[in-house]
Amino acid sequence: MKNSSNQHQNQNSVRLCLLALFLFGACAQVFGGTTPMPLEAHLDLAQHVVVGELTQMQETDEERGDGVRCGRATVTVRETLKGPPEKTISFGVIRWVAPDYGGASSPRVHKIGDSGIWLVKPDRFVSHTCGLLPESRRNDVQRILKSLAQRKLSEEVNGLKAWASVVRPHYGHTNPVIIFAVKNCSEKDVWCPVASAYGVVTVTATREDSQVFQYVLGKGRKRPVYCRKMSPGETAYMHPSWSFIDLARQQKLGPGKYTVVVSYENDREGEASAGPGKRQAVHAWRGKLDAPSVQLVLPEKTKNEQAAQQGAGAGR
Repeated sequence: MKNSSNQHQNQNSVRLCLLALFLFGACAQVFGGTTPMPLEAHLDLAQHVVVGELTQMQETDEERGDGVRCGRATVTVRETLKGPPEKTISFGVIRWVAPDYGGASSPRVHKIGDSGIWLVKPDRFVSHTCGLLPESRRNDVQRILKSLAQRKLSEEVNGLKAWASVVRPHYGHTNPVIIFAVKNCSEKDVWCPVASAYGVVTVTATREDSQVFQYVLGKGRKRPVYCRKMSPGETAYMHPSWSFIDLARQQKLGPGKYTVVVSYENDREGEASAGPGKRQAVHAWRGKLDAPSVQLVLPEKTKNEQAAQQGAGAGR
């Protein structure tokens, strides 16, 4: 019985590792944390956003880990919110998950009849966390897409431009957070340092009373810096440890009104993966990008929030 239990645990561990690889691939345009990003970032990275119903499902041999099988879905489009108008659109989805799947949270399974707002990534697969939204969120989606179309990018530095925005993630976070991205505006590939590397992303917050708070994000001081390749026109979100920058929770920034500038910079040599356990030298992007400033308002904590924080501290 003990051997059987160990075998089952090993199978679950393999499933978790393979799913992690799938999720990492699904978040390939996020050079930082792998927690769910706010909807604004998902909509920005989506190549197609359409309203419609899944009317056909074709089985495929593709698997995204042990116990997770994929299919090719065809959606009949009622309305196109982003991308070229099409009557139908096909993309990859997860169609089956094993009943004894051992992951912490089971991937969403899609089936014929599913209807709503579909977010399709450039790899023609639906977003894992926000692949299908209820049609009742159409106005929210349109508002966000309009805001993204009107956003202001920084000046170009060696092929890259930067952008930041204040949003609310709706993942148990009461405070607003910052999302930050860079875009390859050149006509060639760029090797971009990952956001988790120490010093690549910095934040300068200036409070109303002119007091300045500066935070150097990331971990370690390894040289050279690890990089990932960005294709021409590609956008990547640069969040060092979460899939957003939460100054209140992570940097303990106090209540107040702030003008915040997020910067992306590098002066180190680069390296990238050359296969399992191997590294290769690359010509890393160098320079400093300052995203246009954003306004961040952090409210005073409520009595309930203060009590919860004190309780958490007492339990440590």
